[in-house]
Amino acid sequence: EEKLQNLLSTPLGTLFNEIAKSPDVMTSCVIKILERAVDMDVGRYTEAASSGPLILYATRLAVRVEGFLKFALKKCTAPGQPRPRGLEFMENWKVEKSMKDLRKTLDERVIPMLEYWI
Repeated sequence: EEKLQNLLSTPLGTLFNEIAKSPDVMTSCVIKILERAVDMDVGRYTEAASSGPLILYATRLAVRVEGFLKFALKKCTAPGQPRPRGLEFMENWKVEKSMKDLRKTLDERVIPMLEYWI
């Protein structure tokens, strides 16, 4: 519990604040970054082209944001446990919808592209 409270008092706490207050806006921005990066795909990975590293960066960003969404949702749906400070007023349905939208983009656009690269 103390580790969680320390985590929320760092810059990561700002991300949790965004998750609690406006997860839909945050994930829509991450999805836009991801979609624009994927649009730059040239069909294969090359370090010389800027598209490859950019696509991998955007993918890592999206997966990490998804992890934070899952963590916040897990902490706020634990039965018999109080919600962590900063997540008291988080609307679970908004976080769930944001997570599904992000996962849909990853599953439909990014993963097939990465599999094609291999």
